[in-house]
Amino acid sequence: MSRVFISCPPLIQQKDEFISLLEELDIIPIWADTVQQMTESDLIEILPNFDGWILGDDPCSEKVLQSAKAGGLKAVVKWGVGTDNIDFESLERHNIKFANTPSVFGNEVADLAIGYMIALARKLIDVHKSVLNGEWLKPIGMSLQNKNVAIVGFGDIGSHIAKRCEVLDMKVSIFEVDFKSSNKIHKNYEFITWPNNLSNFDFVILACALTPKNVGMVNIESLKLMKKGVRIINVSRGGLIVEEDLIIALSEEQISGVALDVFEFEPLPKASRLRDFDNVIFGTHNASNTYEAVWRASELSIKLMKDFLDS
Repeated sequence: MSRVFISCPPLIQQKDEFISLLEELDIIPIWADTVQQMTESDLIEILPNFDGWILGDDPCSEKVLQSAKAGGLKAVVKWGVGTDNIDFESLERHNIKFANTPSVFGNEVADLAIGYMIALARKLIDVHKSVLNGEWLKPIGMSLQNKNVAIVGFGDIGSHIAKRCEVLDMKVSIFEVDFKSSNKIHKNYEFITWPNNLSNFDFVILACALTPKNVGMVNIESLKLMKKGVRIINVSRGGLIVEEDLIIALSEEQISGVALDVFEFEPLPKASRLRDFDNVIFGTHNASNTYEAVWRASELSIKLMKDFLDS
């Protein structure tokens, strides 16, 4: 029997449904007591007791992996797609096997991105609040048909967002940070290198991985290039946006609205000045969290771990 530490909150929430599978695969699960992510110090203390680790957004750092390897850790599986919290050089240095679960959330994250876009365009949150307060607000919204939308990233999530925007009769363009080594072509979409032609777009949707090349790509310089009244949606990683610069653009009314499912620091600090704006919609880094998507990712994570431990 192999001992596996599980610190991924969505899998923990469904743990009762996976007990039988874990038993069948001869895995003894130990479940973390967490709703977001664990600290590096706690992981350094806990992980040396395990053969495997299924994590979410916890810090998978050199210090953590060095301690875990000393205790016999063989494999790490990242539940989900994003890997910006993973120290790949350390994994290789300590000969620890690794996998994530790509292409499991594209539809779900795309659904939420479109929901945010409609909410911003039609001011749905304002209307909702007005009715709660006994008012009857009827704001003038924006039609989506024929509007220009820029989707940053054309992976599993970005491609699903693009399909939905196309159905809404929007004009879709795809941004990447660096196309020098890319030959991406699509018959329906224009591909552009960031930050060219940003002034053309009514919506900018961030759906790319966070990398050293694109950290802070939405900053004071790129925001100034955007069309006045642009609406920005981030369903990727908070580090793509310099929040202080976003606050300046909101204060100067350069931006009509923002929807943020992710932040530089999570949970969003109570002192964040983003809370001061009525035209900002907040999420909780929850875009992928549907029952069906969690089940797919959790089952795949467990099976990947079993394959690693048996090899």
